Amino acid sequence: MFTNFNLQLNNEIFDAIGLFLKGIKAKEAENLIKLLRKDSHKINAYILCGKLRSAYLMAVKAERVEDVQRIAGAAQRMGQTAVKNICNKWLEQKKNT
Repeated sequence: MFTNFNLQLNNEIFDAIGLFLKGIKAKEAENLIKLLRKDSHKINAYILCGKLRSAYLMAVKAERVEDVQRIAGAAQRMGQTAVKNICNKWLEQKKNT
């Protein structure tokens, strides 16, 4: 019961953060994201505000395959083909190792 509540609360928090980050300047968003403690939260915040290259770099550094897959999907939806291509290239390399 509490797990579902926590997941719902987390989703609501991320939705609120996403709306907030979209409404502020890029530099301010970057500074706020840097204050987050967990890499997974930073990656989510970068995705939410459309900074997919930053999300990609953090995900690759941490070897987070699932996050790179999510970033590739977001890049596809947002029309960021360069980011989509580097995600796919990295994922292909990971698959071959």
